[in-house]
This record gives sequence, C-alpha cells and structure tokens, in this order.
Amino acid sequence: MKLSLNWLRTFINLPEDAVDIGEKITIHTAELEEIINTSDLFSQIFVGKLINSKPHPDSDTLIIGTFDFGNKAKQIIFGNVHPLVINNCYPIALTGTQLPDGTKILDGKIRGEMSEGMVCHNGELGMKNTELMNFHPEFIGKNLAEVSDIFTD
Repeated sequence: MKLSLNWLRTFINLPEDAVDIGEKITIHTAELEEIINTSDLFSQIFVGKLINSKPHPDSDTLIIGTFDFGNKAKQIIFGNVHPLVINNCYPIALTGTQLPDGTKILDGKIRGEMSEGMVCHNGELGMKNTELMNFHPEFIGKNLAEVSDIFTD
C-alpha cells in the first residue's frame, strides 16, 4: 500500500522527515518497504505546449510534434492514442528522465525522424489511469514539482 506523506499530514502533525517516519512505522507497526520521493520523479517531467504537428512520413499512427518549453522547442514523436491538440500543454519527459517503471528516456530516431522526449500519460507517470493531463499555459517550461504540491510528496 502506498501512502502520501502530504495526505497523512492533513490528519496528524508529522514534523519529521519521511525516513524518520518510515523507521517509526517499521518499529511500531509493519515493515516499510521503500520511501518514494515523488518530487524527484516529477522534477524531471516538464510542461510543454504543442505548437505544431504533422503526420510521420513513415507511419500511419505516429505524429511529429514541436513542443515549446518557454526558452526552447523540442521535436517529439508521439502516437495517436490520445489526440493532442495544438496550443494545449502536456507532461513531457525529456532526455535523461527515468520513469517510475525504470524506463530511461533518450534522444533517438523513430522510423528515421528525431525525437527528443516523450509525451507521458498518467500511467507512465506511475498513476493508476492512462488519461492524459492537460496544463494551463502559465506552467509552460516548469517541471511538475513546481506546478502543484500533489507532485511533491
């Protein structure tokens, strides 16, 4: 079972850090398997605005998109499972990001076209559903840990 430290703090006063709390839980209740610092993961996922897209020349199901991150633009190839809309903002894992399942994102060519990251649906971010988050444009270029406290437990 996973528990959010922020959620626990809504019910009781917990001044200690997560490691201290974990040790006390292990001593008094049940063994704690791991402490996951979600802000480490979500500080690697950025909000990018889709500014243009075109069909991939070598695929019927892939799309080449250009995403704006405020101070730079990146070309990212994505599928059509979730229809992305021009000018909407999505969570993007850039090169070097490690997803919760251990997948490391690298730059590379997909069917001959360069991709510099990955559009992430909720399941790829460790959540239970596979919906796709859409963010307000004010968050372009920010990492998810900066966007909301729900990403910093």
